[in-house]
Amino acid sequence: MNRTPYLARKIKNSVADAVIKLHHEGYHYDFNVLEGNNYLCLQTNKVYSNEGVRSIFIDEFYDRFTCAYKFVHAVETGCGLKGIMVSEKMYMGEAVRHTDVLPVIRSLKDKLDPITYHMIIELLDKKNGTEDRLLVRYKDKILPIAFNDIAFFFLENELTQLVTFEGKAYTIQKTLDELEKQAGITFFRANRQYLLNKIAIKDLSTSLTRSMTVNLKLAFPAKIDVSKSKSGHFLEWLSFYP
Repeated sequence: MNRTPYLARKIKNSVADAVIKLHHEGYHYDFNVLEGNNYLCLQTNKVYSNEGVRSIFIDEFYDRFTCAYKFVHAVETGCGLKGIMVSEKMYMGEAVRHTDVLPVIRSLKDKLDPITYHMIIELLDKKNGTEDRLLVRYKDKILPIAFNDIAFFFLENELTQLVTFEGKAYTIQKTLDELEKQAGITFFRANRQYLLNKIAIKDLSTSLTRSMTVNLKLAFPAKIDVSKSKSGHFLEWLSFYP
């Protein structure tokens, strides 16, 4: 079955050209990713483990129907099956090492929109270890607090406050600009006063004036508005990273 016309209608020209080329090179099957990052071939209904699959990122496009970015991959199984997968996340099979990914992504800089490109690079460049924790002075102690445990940062009377998912608050000696660089891609600067962890966001409220308010999963009395100049970037960030 020729699947090229369907994909070509959905995606931008550069991606459609790549899909057509792959189709001519024998990538005839359709794949989806299942729970656990296993791959399902839709034509054969056979599941392939992640270890036996090579997933190669090709390009991305913005799907206006779902209001989300989609990522096109070429998929190759260990038994020689080749196909194409379109998903809302970027997948790299285990055959591709982290050290191999960065050069590939950087080579695609001109094809990716700037926001997506910088998000991917920031994610891949982010280091593990002590940089994933923030050292907080509290009374006569120094507390190492993981960024994953931090719901958000905010400014109050020009002092930076840290709030954990447990509802604990601490005053810290860092600016939001510094924290924005250190916290990584899971945090977003909603406005001048707030730096939010994506996990802390419950939902969004919108109005006729197109203003956008963030509702958090934990109780917080203040209203958190997303700057209008950042609302587009905020929605892309919210849909891009899990």
